[in-house]
Amino acid sequence: MRHSKLGRLVGILAVACAAAALTNLPIPALAADIHVPAAQPTIAAALTRAAVGDRVLLAPGTYNEHGLQMPEGVTLAGSGDSPAAVVINGQGAGRILMCENFARTAEIRNLTFIAGRAEGTSMLEGSGGALQISDAAVNVIDCVFRSNSAARSGGAVWVFEASPTFSGCVFVDNTATGGGGGMDCTLYASPSLQNCRFEGNRADWGAGLSCRDYSSPVVMSTIFSGNETNGSRGYGGGAFCDLDSKPMFFGCTFTENEARYGGAVANFAESGATLVRCTLVANRGSWRGSGIFTSNAITSVNASIIAFHEGSGIHSGGTYGPQVHQNDFYGNTGGDWIGGAAPSAPGETNRSVDPLFCTNAPEGTVSFNLQVASPCHPDSNDGVTVGAWPVGCGSPLPSTLTLNAGWNGTLARLEWRLPEGLGIEPQFRLTGARAATPDLSWDVAFSRDGDGLFTADDPAATLQGSGPYTFRLYAAFNSAEWTLMAQATLELEPRSEVPGLGRVLAAPNPFNPATTIRFSLDRAQRVRVSAYDLDGRLVAKLADGPFPAGTASVSWNGRSDDGRDLASGTYVVVVDTPGRQSSTKVTLLK
Repeated sequence: MRHSKLGRLVGILAVACAAAALTNLPIPALAADIHVPAAQPTIAAALTRAAVGDRVLLAPGTYNEHGLQMPEGVTLAGSGDSPAAVVINGQGAGRILMCENFARTAEIRNLTFIAGRAEGTSMLEGSGGALQISDAAVNVIDCVFRSNSAARSGGAVWVFEASPTFSGCVFVDNTATGGGGGMDCTLYASPSLQNCRFEGNRADWGAGLSCRDYSSPVVMSTIFSGNETNGSRGYGGGAFCDLDSKPMFFGCTFTENEARYGGAVANFAESGATLVRCTLVANRGSWRGSGIFTSNAITSVNASIIAFHEGSGIHSGGTYGPQVHQNDFYGNTGGDWIGGAAPSAPGETNRSVDPLFCTNAPEGTVSFNLQVASPCHPDSNDGVTVGAWPVGCGSPLPSTLTLNAGWNGTLARLEWRLPEGLGIEPQFRLTGARAATPDLSWDVAFSRDGDGLFTADDPAATLQGSGPYTFRLYAAFNSAEWTLMAQATLELEPRSEVPGLGRVLAAPNPFNPATTIRFSLDRAQRVRVSAYDLDGRLVAKLADGPFPAGTASVSWNGRSDDGRDLASGTYVVVVDTPGRQSSTKVTLLK
């Protein structure tokens, strides 16, 4: 994060120590569902009320809103059966959603974003028409970004100094005056994208995806189709990288993209795109490089199909050329590779034969499955399928990395598997953290079996305090840079009712001006009742002394210990007895 969290961390630790003095048990995380429009009339109102762990759930319909601010640790999700059921329409009036400066992971799921507009002369103001992610932890799942625009870069999404994940997302018909019609990654921005689609986007460079300034996204099983540059530069119809960026594309498809330089992919200025098991077909480079254009860039192309281009498959310039191994170049009318810098090792490991694509794909779909007789069959390539698509007409794209989390007794069990036919094995790193304190993470040891299955049993989770826990899987491809590939959240298993202390209830809830906290005791004992905010800060001591057996109650007027009226929001009321603890969440409305 940009600003030091030391002061905040010290405060949280001090509160944690004080709360543990009586019980040695942590405050459990509680969450609420906020339904729109049933509980709150607008998305903006719901996000303002939401606190860490809450879910803002949108009923099917269209919401004409923009200028939304995402809180940390909150889920924003559509309640429909598909993203099309819940639409947020920016109406061209401004950026739809901003995620900035937080470490506790937020989640955006099952939504369609349309007609967002980022306007302004600075990069921060004019980038990310639908969504801007700036120094924030975010997961985006099964969302559609359509017809959004930006005066600068990132017509739909702009990622800045962040490593979000995108899974199953669609970027279609978005535009940017600068780079990244679908998405732009700038300055150490390294998102991971899996099973996404970029279609019909427009920009001056990187019409589908642009990455610059030390950005290294990892893109897996993603389709780039019909994206086109439309400005004076015209670099990279599908994807573009420069300024020491090192994107990695695994199992991706580039088809019918168009640019002046690099119809599918363009690489400049010491960048280093790596393509493994990709399929590049029928892209167009009106000046140079219908498939790939590279100039003074360390580009690596492995086990990929580069075929049927109106122009050259690879055009390389500058002082050094790309590295190409185990590829199939075929039917490129301008030559397989041309330019002043020849590829390294272009000999026996590469071939030029018809890849024998299947011809039964439904009209309007992108599919380049291989016939059984294809020379790209793994039986002909040391067990590696050449290209992104499997053998067998009608088979889907292969699955990608998924981190599965569950309980193995008292241990947290984590599992993931290498995608089939990856051809290269990255380095992995697995970390765990309490969702409430994401900066205080620990490394998790794991093992690998002979079939590419990785497993970990982590005892640290139950020793670190109450959940939920967030586990993150990082991978390093061809460099020492770690990229977030997947993550999973694991809740504590439900516990039986705590003996000696019954359930804590609050009524009214939400409340204004006061609420009553009720609980039951099986015997006379000392009780401490305290209120905390969601960052773990003690805001009010409501009681501390002996209570008789039976039902007890304590009132709270929503004020702090020094008499201040507290702000609207959610608070946790904790009831402590010797060796026992229970809690409830209350919401103060003003």
